[in-house]
Amino acid sequence: MAYVSSLGKGQRIYLENQDQQTIVTLSSRASGQQQSQQSGFITGEWIAPPTLFRTSAGGIIQIETAQGRSYIQVQAGGMQILSKAPALQDADVVPMESEAEDRSLTSMEPIKPMKPMKPMKPMKMGDMEMQMNPMQMQMGNMQMRMGEPSSAASASEASVQRFCTQCGHSVAPEDRFCGHCGHQLKE
Repeated sequence: MAYVSSLGKGQRIYLENQDQQTIVTLSSRASGQQQSQQSGFITGEWIAPPTLFRTSAGGIIQIETAQGRSYIQVQAGGMQILSKAPALQDADVVPMESEAEDRSLTSMEPIKPMKPMKPMKPMKMGDMEMQMNPMQMQMGNMQMRMGEPSSAASASEASVQRFCTQCGHSVAPEDRFCGHCGHQLKE
């Protein structure tokens, strides 16, 4: 028999007794994320349903077995079995529901995939223009293009101004050397 309860803030806890072991699964869900952690503790076979207490530090699970009581502390950072009984007089008892089968890892519905983003609209800021398909950017008399077919690129090369990679001065497409600094230009 498995037991489930909500700890609030998107956290659910699942408890199951498998022979001498108590399996504790803590599932958390928050804004597009889900996490699950599971631990097993040797407690003995249960003789009564578990009790969950909410404390300021998280939760305490009380397990009744033929060997006595066991206490498991559950916090956001992890789970551990306690060596002695904690003070529970100020703790709230959290109701637990029994489940016929273990649903510890399958109870949370899957996260829906993100929708594709809309294409970016052309942008203009001062003398800078940018568009995405094909990628083009222009600022003043400088221009950059990516993703155009090669025939369109060669036709547009004549209208694109070239610059020396050494000093940045304007050069003609047919120039092999920069007229300002003498740097050899790549062909």
